[in-house]
Amino acid sequence: MGPWGAPLGADGYGTGLAEAWREGRDALAPTELVLDGRRITYVECGTGEPACILLHGIANTWRFWTAVAPALAAGRRVVALDLPGFGGSDPLDGDLTAPAAASAVIEACDALGIGHLSVVGHSMGALVALAMATARPERVVRVVVVGGALLGVLDLYASARHVVRHPLRALRLVSVVVQGAFPAPGWLLDEVARWRALRYLTLRPYLRWPGRLASEPLRDCLEGVGRPAVLAAARNAGRFDLAGAAHQVAGPVLVINGDGDRLSPPSDALRLSGLFDDGRLELVAGAAHWPMIERHQQVARLIADFLGPEDHAVRTGQ
Repeated sequence: MGPWGAPLGADGYGTGLAEAWREGRDALAPTELVLDGRRITYVECGTGEPACILLHGIANTWRFWTAVAPALAAGRRVVALDLPGFGGSDPLDGDLTAPAAASAVIEACDALGIGHLSVVGHSMGALVALAMATARPERVVRVVVVGGALLGVLDLYASARHVVRHPLRALRLVSVVVQGAFPAPGWLLDEVARWRALRYLTLRPYLRWPGRLASEPLRDCLEGVGRPAVLAAARNAGRFDLAGAAHQVAGPVLVINGDGDRLSPPSDALRLSGLFDDGRLELVAGAAHWPMIERHQQVARLIADFLGPEDHAVRTGQ
């Protein structure tokens, strides 16, 4: 065994992440879009339709896609943005629900001249992605759900009985929300990213082996903590009918899930993928809730293969 419980030679875990992260930061320049006086921060690379929209999870920012976005930009336009109230984007005037966030993303796509699109959502961002697909099925061509099989988590909102039956699941949810909402000073985030012991204590709910990953990407990933939108998103998450949305999605859906994810467990991922008319599941071995960080190359390849070349019918309107 290696440090912090990781087996030696952990099958390429985190391999090349630091290099891909530096390349991604060089290629992705944050830009602000202003809609009705509200700022939306985004980055983009590549050209071609259908575009690919990348959505982050709770207490995250567009930076979670730093190593993946450039890899998807061969033959397509890729846009990663901060959801309302997260990162550099201003909050919504009303409640931050998945449908409300989906409307904001669609408005941003309109302003950016994006027509047909595929959308990739991680965790909470997957709820937003599915809300987009159900609201605008004529525009959303394909959906990728990464660590977003939150059926068990959302059950906790439905009844106290679920909380009693699944206390560990409830504790994990509370821990994630409290950690994400805590306005940690920059120096503390620096220390978390720097020291392996602190990484293990704080990032174990999200990563299989936090101590094996490069500190620079992890520090970027921590930029999203402490925003008020974290509590708002957590409070309203239970209002989203994930199973109902899955039944309504008409296009193909790829569910990508870490085989060690404790927030979106493989059993829920299997169940969710079976709810789609055209759903497919890919489990990422040796990954937890942040597979795009832990095994960025594999996740980028899975997404790119699923999106495939431009669809002739989409491009010609046939």
